Amino acid sequence: GRVEEARQAALESAEIAGKTGMETAEAGTDSLQGRVSCAEGDLQEGLRKLRRAYDTYRRLGTRFHLAVNLRWLGEILGEEEDGPLRLEEARRLFREMGLEFRPRMLP
Repeated sequence: GRVEEARQAALESAEIAGKTGMETAEAGTDSLQGRVSCAEGDLQEGLRKLRRAYDTYRRLGTRFHLAVNLRWLGEILGEEEDGPLRLEEARRLFREMGLEFRPRMLP
């Protein structure tokens, strides 16, 4: 169902990112692939890709994408590792951008 659709979207995203060579597109692909991996139960691979997207967004200064990715990381990590810190950083960024923070993106 939805995971299969997301997996297909991630494959298409990777193809586009590869053609454009744009770092933001590559980070978006990492973020999407990371969420798909987590949904399929491969948390280690999923978190690796989400963290790589986080690093790229932070380096490029793309605050909105960084905030969204932080929210994903925080929700996936939950109370483990630095999950609460990631959610707090996401809240701060959303607030600074004048946007509403909506937790619980995950089903």
